Amino acid sequence: MNRHGLRCWDGRRDRGAGRGDGQGEVAAPGVGWAVGTVGIAIAAGSLLGYALTVAVGRLLSPAEFAVFLTFWGVLFGLGSTLSPLEQEASRLAAVARERGTAADRTVLRTLAAGAGVVAVAAAVTLLPAVRERLFPGYPALAVVVLGAAVAFAAQFVVRGLLVGPHEVGRVRVAGRARGRGATRAGRRGRAGRAHRDAPAGAHRRRRLVRLAGIHPGNE
Repeated sequence: MNRHGLRCWDGRRDRGAGRGDGQGEVAAPGVGWAVGTVGIAIAAGSLLGYALTVAVGRLLSPAEFAVFLTFWGVLFGLGSTLSPLEQEASRLAAVARERGTAADRTVLRTLAAGAGVVAVAAAVTLLPAVRERLFPGYPALAVVVLGAAVAFAAQFVVRGLLVGPHEVGRVRVAGRARGRGATRAGRRGRAGRAHRDAPAGAHRRRRLVRLAGIHPGNE
């Protein structure tokens, strides 16, 4: 490839990188704030959970503390399995935002499916044999697990619906809009430069051929 052609190609590559950087500039402030907030929330939640476990261990007897640990593990084990509901609801809300519409009934079906599955799993703890083995002397804890599992499903879906339009949708729409504008401007600029540089480029190529002693038929 000739020198002029290499310069044109590098310019296109640089402009493409510029479009990527522009999108990064749109997404960076929101993403940085979100990551920082989530990181602080996770750290605070972990510390509070550890403090609660230590406090309960000091206040309860060993037998009661064993029941509490079982309840705590079952409750948050079910809750952690529902985290994909938040991701799916966030994705659906972001797609709806890009289309300029509201989230459709797919979100409700997602909520119903997640709540139904976790409710069935939590209902197992209501069986007398399971309940007495997990929570001996505290049958009400099985009901709490069932109610909390359904509440977790609703919480994750609602949180996903709030995150999708306000964070994911806003950043992606802004980034794509800026990218499309830069693409159109880049195309117009490349077309104009190619039209202006065509005669000069042909002259440079002929000069390089003469200097190298290469005949056109032997290239």
